[in-house]
This record gives sequence, C-alpha cells and structure tokens, in this order.
Amino acid sequence: MILKGNEHKAFSLSLFKRNDSDWYERIYKNGYPKMNEADWKQVDSLHEQSTWAFFPLYPLSVKAISKLTHTNFTTAGYIHALIFSLLCFTCFYLLAFEFFQDENKAFYCTLLFIIFPFHYYFSMLYSEAIFTFLVLLAFLSIQKGKYYVLLIPALLLPLARVNGIILLVPFAIAILEQEQILAKTKLQLSKINLQTILKLSLLLVMILSFVAYAYYQHEMTGSYTAFSKAQSGWWRQLKMPYASFFARGEMQAQFNSVYTILIMIVAIYSFKKLPISYNIFIWISLLLPLLSGSTQSMQRFIIVLFPFMFIFGNYIYTNFPKTKYAWLFVLFFLQLSCFYFWIISDPFSY
Repeated sequence: MILKGNEHKAFSLSLFKRNDSDWYERIYKNGYPKMNEADWKQVDSLHEQSTWAFFPLYPLSVKAISKLTHTNFTTAGYIHALIFSLLCFTCFYLLAFEFFQDENKAFYCTLLFIIFPFHYYFSMLYSEAIFTFLVLLAFLSIQKGKYYVLLIPALLLPLARVNGIILLVPFAIAILEQEQILAKTKLQLSKINLQTILKLSLLLVMILSFVAYAYYQHEMTGSYTAFSKAQSGWWRQLKMPYASFFARGEMQAQFNSVYTILIMIVAIYSFKKLPISYNIFIWISLLLPLLSGSTQSMQRFIIVLFPFMFIFGNYIYTNFPKTKYAWLFVLFFLQLSCFYFWIISDPFSY
C-alpha cells in the first residue's frame, strides 16, 4: 500500500506515538471526565484505567500548539517534542557549563545526555521533554540568580507530574546553597535575611498551583487526589520501595529492577560529588515511583535525572580522553537497540 501526502505524514509521525500517548490524546480531545463514587468503586474493584492518572500540562501545551498551527494531536505533539527537547538540551548545556566552568566538558556531557540509552523518550509524544526542561530551567535560574524566571517552572511543574510539587524541597535547598547558607552539610542560619526569605517565598507558587489543581479534581471527581486514586487502574498501590523490585516475573520487570538498582548504586557513589539539592532531587525522583509497588516505566523516571550525565560525562571525559567519542558511539548504539523495542511496540519500551 502506498501512502501519499498527509496520509504518509501521519503514518510517519505515528512512530512517535505509543502507549501513554493515547491517554494524553484522550485528554487533548475530551478533557477530563466527571466521576462519582460509583465510578471510583469500579476503578478500585475492576482496576479500570482513567485519564485522571495523567497530569494536564502536557496535553494542554500540545493543545496550544495544535491551535496555533492548525494541526492534529500527532503533528502538534511532534512539534512539541522538537521544541521542548531542544530547549531541554540547551538548558542542560548551560547548567553543565555552570557546574564545570568548562565549555568542552559541558558540550561533551550534553552529547552524552542526548544519546544516552532510553533518552529517545525526549523525542516521543510524552511529557518527559517539557518536564525535564522545566526542572533544568528551575535549577539554572537559581544558579544564575534569575529568580523571576523561577516563577515559570514553579507554576507549571505541579501540573506536569506527581513529583512536581515535591521538587519544592530540592529547589529550596538549591536557593540556600546559592545564597551560601548551606554548604555540604553545614547550615548557617545566621546568614538568612529578608532577601533570602523573599526568594524562598517564590516557591509558594508551587503550592498554590498544586492546590488549584487539587480543587479542580475535587470539583470534577469528588476527590482532591484523583491522580492518585486512578493509579489503581494500573494495579499500583502504596508499598515500601524495596517491595517493587523483582515483584513480577516478566523480562521487562526484571530488567527495570536491575537497571534501577544500578542507578541507585551510582547515586550513592556520586553523593559527595554533587550538591545536596541535586542529591535530594535524584532520590525523590527514584523513591516516589517505587512507592507504587512497581518498577514499570522506571527508565522514563530515570532519564530526567540530569546530574547523572554530569557524573558519567565527567568520568569518561577525564579518564578516557582518547576514546571519549568512541564511548558516545557505543552508547548511541545502545540507545538504538533500546529504540528497537519502541518500534515494535514491545512492553520493554513502555
């Protein structure tokens, strides 16, 4: 069958649309449904899935692009991925330069960030690109003392993911580090002044944003935490993080468990090499999804942990100067190998 014109275009772009993309498209087209107590009982007893499990920032931003460009969800989502992945990589480079004060090393780490295994998710019709961009923008604005810019990610992150509001903690710590009130484990409260308090108060926007969304959920569903209740549709329930490992027998779950444990070992190893704010960000982002009793999609939660690219990039750049670009080739090959499972719609790439 030969596809022509728009049909061929739609077929090509559909490659970027898998799994959760369909849920985002439902929100894009129909918004969130009203629910009552009987509906929630069905979710709990029959594990029915609901769009309430997904946060609104991504589908709303795709909708905005769709309106501006007069395109459908798939095309607008592809444009969205192009825009926010480029913004994400740009912010990463700027933050890497602030971290290393070395243009060449920052550029190398950025290349690593782009081609690292599973980072193709930044190009898919998913929320990873916009979420990571906002996280990087927040840390970068704090690092450069541009606190008025911080208001943008502070407003939007609680609408992007469940851990968006909890990121208030590492951002507050980053401000204390930038103001030299907190250095490693030394806290000097005597240095806190009115200016510092005003800077910290900007993070209240995160609370207001989250409260507004909680109120909207209550008005639509009778629950302030509909996003949490909807997790039952995916058989997720609150458990201790260690209970998530090797909980299921299929290859995907086994791989995710091993991969997550290896990342946690790296996080422990690199603890003293990173600011406290970065460490808190890493552990919040790792432990929160593990509390759900599943390691499903852990690759997607891990790719946003940009400080690991500082650690990996610096290690390769410093210890293997002659083969540092060969390492990039190997990692890119691994990314293509992972991408194969996405192309064939294998559960491994969920």
